[in-house]
Amino acid sequence: MILIRDTTSDLARRLTAHGSVATIGNFDGVHLGHQALIERVIDRAKAYPGAARVAIVFEPQPKEFFQGPRAPGRIMDLREKFNAMQGYELDCLYCLPFNRSLQQRSANDFVGNVLVKGLGLRYLVIGDDFRYGSDRAGSFSHLAAYGQRQLYADGSGFGVEASETITVGGQRVSSTRIRSLFVQGDLDAAEKLLGRPYRKLGRVSFGRQLGRTIGAPTANVVLQKRPALTGVFCTRVRLAGSTSWLSAVANIGSRPTVDKIRSDGSQHYFLEVHLLDWSGDLYGQMIEVEFRKKLRSETAFESIEQLKQQIALDIASAKAYWKQVAN
Repeated sequence: MILIRDTTSDLARRLTAHGSVATIGNFDGVHLGHQALIERVIDRAKAYPGAARVAIVFEPQPKEFFQGPRAPGRIMDLREKFNAMQGYELDCLYCLPFNRSLQQRSANDFVGNVLVKGLGLRYLVIGDDFRYGSDRAGSFSHLAAYGQRQLYADGSGFGVEASETITVGGQRVSSTRIRSLFVQGDLDAAEKLLGRPYRKLGRVSFGRQLGRTIGAPTANVVLQKRPALTGVFCTRVRLAGSTSWLSAVANIGSRPTVDKIRSDGSQHYFLEVHLLDWSGDLYGQMIEVEFRKKLRSETAFESIEQLKQQIALDIASAKAYWKQVAN
């Protein structure tokens, strides 16, 4: 699978020379509902020999564009979405820049120029809540009507279908529901909706080295988006190129004790991981962090000394958890 950011590129033209079968949405989390859309694309593509199998995502996600810092936290960034989709028989992840130009496109313009002209769309699978175009005017009925037009040399248009709702425990699987479970600290329930344990992927960067001065060195990953999951967790870590997991404790969030909110209301977000009973230099390495149990919420302490004492308690709790799991 390849990543494309421009439907007018030569790579995009070659990939979609025989048209495309696609699905479109935010795909935040690539949860069971998203997976059903992708599987439907793969199945429907069998009727269109040579057509590219494409998942289309937006970056930033529309609510991030409109709401800024008030937008819902991210379950996955673009890199994580791409990695999660690698296990499927997709040919392309097309990242559509969500900007003022796209926001102002009419529904007809979006379908005609982005989907038909840009990707040679032959069949589209969408979720039951997908809307598009200026003022969210585009809907399933608009897509169906547009697809019946004679758009191609063979006199055909494109087909469209809305995927059935996927439920777990009698409730619809959605990114919103997963975020709610994250707030509750219910990682087991979130895992059932995701179809896998929740993980974050990132490259270790050079931090303030504060952890070393208080006896708890951390591998620091800068997060590009506000995370949907925040707090302190028992985690395990896999290093790039390794198949084994290392026990750890991690903080994910804004580090309220040492970092302040900026004047524009925005913040920096980090994933800080302390590997238990392990030492080494991880700077520059890619790591994958799997969240297993929530220990506590993020807290702004009055002093670094109080933070140090709490971190010692967190490490002890994490060691006890992993010892129990091992037994």
